[in-house]
Amino acid sequence: MKQKISNWGNYPRMDSEVRSFSFTSQLSKLMDGTNHFIPRGNGRCYGDASLAQNTISTLNYNRILSFDIVNGTFECQSGLTLDKIHLYYTL
Repeated sequence: MKQKISNWGNYPRMDSEVRSFSFTSQLSKLMDGTNHFIPRGNGRCYGDASLAQNTISTLNYNRILSFDIVNGTFECQSGLTLDKIHLYYTL
């Protein structure tokens, strides 16, 4: 879907073809037809690192995979944001 995107500083703003996925199996289909894209997380950087004409949003790829409280390890998919982790785990 074509939309205007920017990062936290809201400058610059640019038009981007934004695609998203929830499962790894969907990712290869999203990349068909273009070899120029950048993955994008929550857009909370001040620079323009995640701005491109073709963007793949990782926000729907957001599952918690494991949490080992004894070893202190937490495994998740790339789209999970810190606020969502905080909803489930408070130490």
